[in-house]
Amino acid sequence: MILLAALTTAWGCSDDDDPKNSPKWDGSVFVESVSPDWSVNWTWNDAEPDWQEPDPEKYECPMYLLVEIDEGMTSYSSDNDKMGVFIGGECRGVSSRNVNPSSGKVSYLLHVKGSSEETYLPVELRYYCDRMHQLFIPPFVIPFNPNNLMDNTEIIMLDLGEGSTKYPVWSVINAVLPNQLPFTLSSGDKMAVFVGEECRGIGQRDAVNPLMWTINAFGAVKGETAELRYYSANMGGTYIILKKITLNGGVIEEHLSF
Repeated sequence: MILLAALTTAWGCSDDDDPKNSPKWDGSVFVESVSPDWSVNWTWNDAEPDWQEPDPEKYECPMYLLVEIDEGMTSYSSDNDKMGVFIGGECRGVSSRNVNPSSGKVSYLLHVKGSSEETYLPVELRYYCDRMHQLFIPPFVIPFNPNNLMDNTEIIMLDLGEGSTKYPVWSVINAVLPNQLPFTLSSGDKMAVFVGEECRGIGQRDAVNPLMWTINAFGAVKGETAELRYYSANMGGTYIILKKITLNGGVIEEHLSF
């Protein structure tokens, strides 16, 4: 970000008609800047796992899972990635990526090997992303339920950051802008959450209500202090929201003040 100037303003309405005394704001610090290229740094230091397929003769019941990864995760995907399934910590299947040639969607078809005695035991997913050098272990489990590949393959969506070992604390911030704003809304506006100077999540504006934003915020540990930043294309700068946020996981409701 290129920082050109900074100013802090205070809320209040002037009794004076002088344009210099127009309404002011005290909930943020404004910094002039070009449009920022905010992004989360997902690079980590997890070693590539050496998952091995189990002996199929040991297990008489198959279960098929189709796991799709979302668009954000797809941009980091490569042929060196792998996905495994585990029951009781034991690897029960490994898959490499499949890319749909028409849509570009990435998926993994997993053949989970188990026995009838293990029906309804939890199946754990693990995904290794080579470009990120990171292992993802989603927080959900799937009950082992033998099925047929053609008739009843369970489809699961894996979102970007879900089960991250670098950022295991996943919070969802629902941020609402006030009706009265010091700028005009624009399609070029951006919002993000930061811990220090490290971006921890990019905002998505609601398709219906432009005052509402959702941010998936990724924390390294519980209790990290974060701040929201809003780039206004109309003003040519970023508002740093002064009210701090604590990332503890779960849903956070925030009504912004500028």
